[in-house]
Formats: sequence, C-alpha cells, structure tokens
Amino acid sequence: MMEAFSRYCALCKPARRRDEVLDKLRELIGWKKQDADASVAYAFGTVWGHGYCPEFIYHDTVWKSSKSLDEAKNWYLNRLKGAGLTEDKKAEKVCDYLKEISVNGRVEDTTYTTLVTMFWEVRR
Repeated sequence: MMEAFSRYCALCKPARRRDEVLDKLRELIGWKKQDADASVAYAFGTVWGHGYCPEFIYHDTVWKSSKSLDEAKNWYLNRLKGAGLTEDKKAEKVCDYLKEISVNGRVEDTTYTTLVTMFWEVRR
C-alpha cells in the first residue's frame, strides 16, 4: 500500500463493534465475541515498524439494516459460515431465531461501531 501512494495513506476499520442480531446469534450457538480491535493494533504496529507515525480519527456511528427473512437467513448464515459455522443444528438454531425476531417477514438490525481511521504521511 505504501509503495502505491505518493504522499498519504489511510486505513479505515470498524472497531468496538456491537451488532444486536449477530451478537445474539453468536451467543446462541456458543461463540465468543470476536475482537475487531486486534486488526487495528496490527496495522498500527506494521506502519510504526516501517518508521511512520500514524495519526487516528475516531467516529462513532450507527448502521441500521432491514432484510427480508430469506435475505437475513442467507446473510447471517454466510457471515457465520465464513467464521467457521459447519454444524447443521447450529444453522437451524440461527434460522429459528431469525424467524422468531422477524416482524412482518423482516429482520431489523442495528450495529453500533467506532470507525477508526489511521492515516500517515509517506516519506520517500
């Protein structure tokens, strides 16, 4: 990345993320919450290790989503499968919970997160 840019680099990552539905699904199938902050720390260490002095901006934000029940099942199962969900019984629990919380065939979700933007000047 630093080779591709001539003056400045920036990296933006959601951290301290709390998802009302996804967090409940993880709890339901017995998974611990994943730590999104570790990737920000790793990026800082990498940039710092190259001799740069990154600066940070933080922005608290809320994202709302509304999906049909079928879209929600597909979306949440894909998110969980990407993180290693392989058991059909757990997938069934996920689908049952989504059906239970749906209202008029829709699943509403709210995500609270802090966007961390790290930026630094590239010196040549």
